[in-house]
Amino acid sequence: MEFFGIEFGWGPNKKDLFINQNGGYNIFEESCIDIIDLLYDRIHEEYSECFIALKSIYTNAFHFKYLMARRFIKCNWSVSDETLDIDLEGMFHFEFVPCPMRGECKYEGIICNPKFNSNLSDRELEVVKLICKNLPDDEIAAKLFISYHTVVNHRRSILRKIGAKNKQGIYDYALKHKLI
Repeated sequence: MEFFGIEFGWGPNKKDLFINQNGGYNIFEESCIDIIDLLYDRIHEEYSECFIALKSIYTNAFHFKYLMARRFIKCNWSVSDETLDIDLEGMFHFEFVPCPMRGECKYEGIICNPKFNSNLSDRELEVVKLICKNLPDDEIAAKLFISYHTVVNHRRSILRKIGAKNKQGIYDYALKHKLI
């Protein structure tokens, strides 16, 4: 399953979370390994305060990655609406989720509507420098001994973190922060 163009929501029984993608519905469960792993990685990389909170709650649980992803979905996307929760570019669009713990939860503003971590990782900085040398993604992958798809994911993450729309934005960011 591709990880873009997804809307999460509650099923009719109000117990099951559903994944709606391209008009097809699936129950979000422990077997949704690809989505669980991708959410886990994105939360870890882009929402560090949220990740730390979720890890502190679920670290001793057997299926901690599933439980962390489920809580993240419940706190941010459990309302079915017209806006994709994860759009076609992979961007997250958080919702105001009605919660009975609103105003009391110690994780309010941490797990729900988390703050984005805009710092680039060391690997992302390496990718930025190679992008600025006009290397294509396949050459960047070869130089860094990573897959082409990992380079594409790093590029997407870099664009999100720095608020740029294209390669020129990455180059401008690198100049401004004296990375090149």
